[in-house]
Amino acid sequence: MAVFYKLYQMMEGKTGVKGMWRVHVVPQGKVDIDGLAKIMEKNSTVKASDIKAVLYELVDAMQRHLLNGDRVVVDGFGAFKVNIKSKGVDALTDFKVAKDIEGLKLIFSPSTESSADKTRLKLFVSGATAMEIPQNANSTSENS
Repeated sequence: MAVFYKLYQMMEGKTGVKGMWRVHVVPQGKVDIDGLAKIMEKNSTVKASDIKAVLYELVDAMQRHLLNGDRVVVDGFGAFKVNIKSKGVDALTDFKVAKDIEGLKLIFSPSTESSADKTRLKLFVSGATAMEIPQNANSTSENS
């Protein structure tokens, strides 16, 4: 399995990165909850409608816990937590919530497994390779 990429040159940004070449992942498709439910239905005895109901409820339950500051661990999948992005200040008395907290972001850490040589492998990318997309290939998205 391959994750396709193309190279692009940074035309904007901080000094030191402008002009550098970076990798940009080129998605090869998209799957949504309907698509996942259809695949899961074929591989189990559960109907797609039941799978979708459980997945939607999972999203709702996870959101409630994340908004309460909990770390959500889905065994065999990974862990989710909310992180606060903030500016640094020189002194504790200089910190002002309205000025120095820049926002919230979600952090996902995929489940890991150990290989025979004790290397930790991330579940969702284990076995994948990076491959440059052929010049004549049509991508499904430029911005993903």
